[in-house]
Amino acid sequence: MAPRKSKASSSRGNRAIPPVAGYESAEFATEAQRNNFINQSKREVKQSRFMCLTTLALLWIDTVMRDIFTRIGISRMFEMQYVTYPHLVYEFFSSFAYTKDVNDHANDIITFRLLNEDRSLTKREFVQHFGLPWFDEARTYDSLVGYELWRRMTGKNVVDLSKLSVNRVQHPVFRLFLKFCSNCFLGRPNNHHTRIWDVCVLAQAVLPGPNQVDVATILWTHFNNVATSTGPIAMGGLITHLATLYGFIDPGPITSRHLICTEWLLQKTLDLVPSHTTPTGAHIYNWRILPRTSIYLQIPSADVPLDIINHQIGDGHHYCLPGAIPDHYEEPIHDEDDEEPPIILEQPQPQAFHYTPFEQQMLDNMVTLNQSIVRMEEQRQADWRRYEEDRRISEEDQRRTFGPIYSYIAHQGSFSSMTTPPPAPSWYDPSQWDFFGGSSSGGGGYDGGYGGDHMDEDGHQGGGLGGH
Repeated sequence: MAPRKSKASSSRGNRAIPPVAGYESAEFATEAQRNNFINQSKREVKQSRFMCLTTLALLWIDTVMRDIFTRIGISRMFEMQYVTYPHLVYEFFSSFAYTKDVNDHANDIITFRLLNEDRSLTKREFVQHFGLPWFDEARTYDSLVGYELWRRMTGKNVVDLSKLSVNRVQHPVFRLFLKFCSNCFLGRPNNHHTRIWDVCVLAQAVLPGPNQVDVATILWTHFNNVATSTGPIAMGGLITHLATLYGFIDPGPITSRHLICTEWLLQKTLDLVPSHTTPTGAHIYNWRILPRTSIYLQIPSADVPLDIINHQIGDGHHYCLPGAIPDHYEEPIHDEDDEEPPIILEQPQPQAFHYTPFEQQMLDNMVTLNQSIVRMEEQRQADWRRYEEDRRISEEDQRRTFGPIYSYIAHQGSFSSMTTPPPAPSWYDPSQWDFFGGSSSGGGGYDGGYGGDHMDEDGHQGGGLGGH
């Protein structure tokens, strides 16, 4: 099915609407289109960077890289190279709309304006033009697969999805593919960071299992995210390729600024020497990156399957994919080595720091909560002190109430008749009562004496509690 113009606006631009300064060739059907174009034109457009096929061949990885693109289903993109044209980028993203059919993803459609015409594409038409895989049922990516591949490539778990640095991936084949994603295929302002769906796309080629994802849906979702954001745009090359569907011819030329920089791979010297430390040593080459001479990356020759790509670090240490480089061999991260350093705008320091009303309310609530906790702790300690005082008063009452009773019983010699006298109560203090034990005149003793009956000088029988 041939691509169609949008039925809502199939005519060319309205000549009565004035052009935008600097983009006089752009025409608009409505004032709203012009205003959206002006808003988009305030954004920076970064040149898309494609694979440099010559460099890949010199590095002996062109066949392996092509195999990865083929396994994913984006082989047509492997040789794709286009110049980015800002006016096409602004025209496309200022009018982009993505409409989903919840019942059948084949009916999903995107509408946009390109080459001064309103356009629309079904997903099947888009897939055919870009050479992407088609699935009868809607598919999405599995983040868990991406987490697993990232751990195997870097030896690190995914902690922050916004800080997946491409430079942590040591293997040049996979690192270059992720650089392609961030610089072009799924381009984003910070091309030194990848995203988990980039890793999920790569997982289709390197991990076993049903890991296929719908690349077209991912692309359309990313288009929609770019259209609604305000940062720099790094997908211009794909827009140029889309414009060729409507007769646009890229005049070129393609220069080094349109290709992914590989200076991080070509540091001073590159040695390719046969390796004889593996069963297939004749087909494996040690890729030594200087000046870190202890790091070797094994690169397969053209006739070696992708599955045996592996790392070699030092003498006799192999980390076959899936595997990871130990921390002490990890390359330091320097974003500026891969591309031009990001521009950091200088901003004046604020005169004073002010909280927003919401932040101030949160802080006030935290202070109130802390004060409540302090009051609760003070109340707990006061309650404990009252409990201790009540216990002391209770014991004192027991001594005053039951002391005379125990003293009288002991004076009568009642305890002496017991084989095993009961233990003295905790509050018992024989010194508080004159006749409550303490003599050697017999009776069973609370105070440890033997007691016992005896005859006094007058012939009377005496008894006592304790005493020796």
